[in-house]
Amino acid sequence: GSTAVQSLIVFCPDCGRERTIETEPCPNCAEAARADRARPRYAGFWRRAAAFLLDLIILAPTLLVVRSYLERPPYLLHRIVWVNLNSGKLTYYERERLEEALTHRIIEAPVLFFFLSGIYFVAMECSPLQGTFGKRLLRLRVTDLEGRRIRPGRAIKRHFARGLSGLMW
Repeated sequence: GSTAVQSLIVFCPDCGRERTIETEPCPNCAEAARADRARPRYAGFWRRAAAFLLDLIILAPTLLVVRSYLERPPYLLHRIVWVNLNSGKLTYYERERLEEALTHRIIEAPVLFFFLSGIYFVAMECSPLQGTFGKRLLRLRVTDLEGRRIRPGRAIKRHFARGLSGLMW
């Protein structure tokens, strides 16, 4: 006669479910491992800070261009104005106008840099690279909760949140 081969029933040591010995690894544990791999892992503060520092180094030439643009022609004028502001030769109205103009120049640089760097951050974070060059160098990716690439609207919100956070420093 013919002998029938029976499957041996065992219990998985990890999940405790019943399974046959032929199913290696346990189908239940393999499914849990796949789900765990799909869940995004968050980078720690120091890795994210290092990535941001690398991005600032990459953006440094942009900052220098912004600075030279804002300082080149009026820089000498600023020095002359500063001397005149402290000399007492200006009327109150002239003094107020010059102080206002200088204040606007001081504020323009960070605002301009914020928007220029925003182009970099937004474009890179919603691109197929899923992150800036600094993040990619440290093997970080920007994703949504399902691990997918973020959309431009989300990247813009991230950049404004980054700027708001920077204002608190």
